[in-house]
Amino acid sequence: MLTNNKTYDDSNLRDHLKVFNDGVVDFYEASERVLKKLKAHFYYAVESISYETYLEASQNSKRDVIAIAIPAQGETIEHGDIAKIGDKFYQVDHVQYKDYNLPHYYKVFLYGSANKYVVETGE
Repeated sequence: MLTNNKTYDDSNLRDHLKVFNDGVVDFYEASERVLKKLKAHFYYAVESISYETYLEASQNSKRDVIAIAIPAQGETIEHGDIAKIGDKFYQVDHVQYKDYNLPHYYKVFLYGSANKYVVETGE
């Protein structure tokens, strides 16, 4: 826990704004291998993961593990939702609410999915 929020140049750590400029992510509700409903569309920032999280993922045979930050607004993202970044699909493992930066954001942990998903059309 920080006891002093001042940096070397005497500015406050909490004064720095979080920027979401690393790309665009879409979150879907999924059933089997069909993406049912687009839940949310966000700009995201890439976050770091701990070595412990990385080792745990590799022990459980989960392929890619990444963490992204999304703004804390809009639709609720839940465990089991599917995230699409570019042409890759990821499954949401867990979500952490972070309120020590402005704006407040969610840190979303994603695991790579080997499944190919199809977007359900309304026809």
